[in-house]
Amino acid sequence: MAEVFPATSLSALARVKSDDPAERAFAWEQLARIYYKPVYKHLRLRWSKSAEDAEDLTQHFFAEALEREIFSSYDGGRARFRTFVRVCVDRLAMNQHAAAQARKRGGGVHVSSLESREAEAELALMSHDAREEMDRIFDREWARSVFEVSIARLKARLAETGRTHLYEAFAHYDLAESPPSYAELAEKLGTSVTTITNQLATARKLLRTVTFETLRELTASDEEFEEEARSLLGTSRP
Repeated sequence: MAEVFPATSLSALARVKSDDPAERAFAWEQLARIYYKPVYKHLRLRWSKSAEDAEDLTQHFFAEALEREIFSSYDGGRARFRTFVRVCVDRLAMNQHAAAQARKRGGGVHVSSLESREAEAELALMSHDAREEMDRIFDREWARSVFEVSIARLKARLAETGRTHLYEAFAHYDLAESPPSYAELAEKLGTSVTTITNQLATARKLLRTVTFETLRELTASDEEFEEEARSLLGTSRP
């Protein structure tokens, strides 16, 4: 029997422009969840902001984007949406820096600070080489956020359909820092190696499906979706 998850009817980028407040709220929640950490870390590394300043500026960015409907002005024919977001963040940081310099001369959307603390902990684990690749940080964090959201959705949907055992096997193996062998995992979960093999294969296939769905929500056109899917998953075919 084929495993099918509900298809997404509209991308978050389309819903941002909706006349329906509920549709817009959904879109903003999705976009903020995906982009909070990439924006925060970009400000910390590219713009050398302190943790407190990066958190404040990240919150300000999403509030201003909502108030001024910045995301609705995105033109998919000019760049990827994630590139558009990074350019908007850089513009805000430059304006903030200019305003701060002027002061020296005398002249809605809310994400929990937990996200900042998590991002700060992840930054502390970054190697020196990673810190030097600032232009790539935003894209890597975007990819990480896409997978984090997709994994959370996978867990919720498997729970809704009474298949938590699939997520349990997946989490113990694919999300573990030091994954056990299939035999060790089978013993831990009280099943056979064959069953573990099948459960992992099914969970990974479903995660792939959910990740494609997440990317659909974050892209404005088929062309952008295919480009992002190839970049993240190596293929544009589910």
